[in-house]
Amino acid sequence: MSHLSNRSRALLATFLFLGSLTAAYSVSSYLAPFRSAHPSATGSRIDNCSLCHTSVPELNPYGAAFAEGHNFQAIQNRDSDGDGSTNLQEIQALTYPGNANDKPSDALAPTISQFSLNSTATTLIVSITSFAASDNVGVTGYMATESSVKPAVTAAGWSATPPSSFTFASGGSKTLYGWAKDAAGNVSNGATASTTITLPPPPTGDANAPTIGSFALAPTSNSLTVSITAFTASDNVGVTGYMATESSNKPSASAAGWTSSPPSSFTFAGDGARTLYGWAKDAAGNVSNAAAATTAITVATPPPGDAIAPTVSSFALAPVSNSLTVPITAFTASDNVGVTGYMSTESPNKPAAGASGWSAYPPSSFTFSGEGSKTLYGWAKDAAGNVSGSIRATTDITLPDNGTPDMPMWVGTWFRVTVSGDRQKKALKGFIHIRSWNSDSETLVADLLTKDPETQLWTALELPLHFISGAPLRFLSWFEYAGEYAFAATISGRSRDNNLRDAIFKAVGVHPPDIGDDDDDGDDDDDPGPGITGRAVYASRGVSERNDAHVAELNSISGKLIPESEVPPELLAAMNGRF
Repeated sequence: MSHLSNRSRALLATFLFLGSLTAAYSVSSYLAPFRSAHPSATGSRIDNCSLCHTSVPELNPYGAAFAEGHNFQAIQNRDSDGDGSTNLQEIQALTYPGNANDKPSDALAPTISQFSLNSTATTLIVSITSFAASDNVGVTGYMATESSVKPAVTAAGWSATPPSSFTFASGGSKTLYGWAKDAAGNVSNGATASTTITLPPPPTGDANAPTIGSFALAPTSNSLTVSITAFTASDNVGVTGYMATESSNKPSASAAGWTSSPPSSFTFAGDGARTLYGWAKDAAGNVSNAAAATTAITVATPPPGDAIAPTVSSFALAPVSNSLTVPITAFTASDNVGVTGYMSTESPNKPAAGASGWSAYPPSSFTFSGEGSKTLYGWAKDAAGNVSGSIRATTDITLPDNGTPDMPMWVGTWFRVTVSGDRQKKALKGFIHIRSWNSDSETLVADLLTKDPETQLWTALELPLHFISGAPLRFLSWFEYAGEYAFAATISGRSRDNNLRDAIFKAVGVHPPDIGDDDDDGDDDDDPGPGITGRAVYASRGVSERNDAHVAELNSISGKLIPESEVPPELLAAMNGRF
């Protein structure tokens, strides 16, 4: 960029060169086996030395745990930093497992983008014609209610997929509310849809119950879920509900379980010779007599010594997705006796036959732990407990609404930071405050504010950050002070709907080698290390004193984004009128 001097370019090159040496050492020592154990974290914000170090060579709790046996998988179920999340959960969420202040969080509720009903209906059961929702991590539940009160995340009635219909309590003009929730327990705002239900009035003295015309089951089955091959009924006014039961007792018209269309299958309580009863009702509340159908269920039992595992013959995912929940487009398996369970996992490790998560039917989708290039493994098991080998499928997930924060977005942000320096006996605690963005010079203007523990004076140092380059969710900055002191800094963050969610500030002082005479004094001298000079401000009286003494050689600054409410009130008071 045109505003960078030759000295600036040389200093930046020096920093990048030194950084590349550090990165090479880290990869050779432990990052390579980490990436092998957790490939989804490769290239992420935690794929660096801070994974295991507070500062090289000091180890953080996760690094210390790894040092015990040098096995990342062996420590994935621990909570090394004691923040309530396992190391694996933190890695999947791309937070540092050795830093208790950096932990998985999801405060964003899902958003409902589509929710509609048939505008008119002649039955209490009304079709939901569209119901779609999205979330920054993933939608885990859907619900529709007549009440406008937001349901609790633990309330009964949530379903893993959007419901296709809703049964209202009565006719007339009706409003339905759609809700979505995520795994963190956040519930969306309600979306509304309206319909008008006009029920056909029963003829005066209508005492005619519907009549079942046909009702049949598959004659044999090797599963407890048996197909209903025929179910028809008629009425002098109209059939309004269908039901199938194992009991021969006539259900009431208000009983739970009635559906607006004939069911296509029924799941029995056990195997053997079974009888099912079909019923129909009308709008007047008349319930038909039962029609009966029989089936013989034989659930396959494995022969003694069955050691042959199932074989997964096809397994495929949608190749790209803008949601963490990705459709499974194919999943078939076979066995010498019979497949009894299906499972899909992100882990390549074979699941036990008794593990949770097996389903009697192939799953239609899978919710991944994060975005990017993902691999899923499909498994099958049989009644003898034999588990198949896996077939894997891949997909590329790109989540929406996670764009790179633009520069003006950083203005007004605060970072709580730790400042270390050559002449300091110990690191100082302080703050970085970003005041403005100059688009002409491409510079963020920031202040470094530190407090002397003995004098209780605040020192303010202006730090201009000249933008160099950027990538999604990250950008690299470089800045200098007084023309002599050079630093390289990075600010990385996440945003949604043009609002910052979290961010990290890191800077390191560059101590360049002799790069020639650049001050026209005839001396080919080395530059001094970076330092801090600035204005001292009293906490109680605002800006009232100056202190131009050299404070410290600055080695590094690092910290996280905080809300202004966490800034000490006396510091905000001291800054009043100055910034």
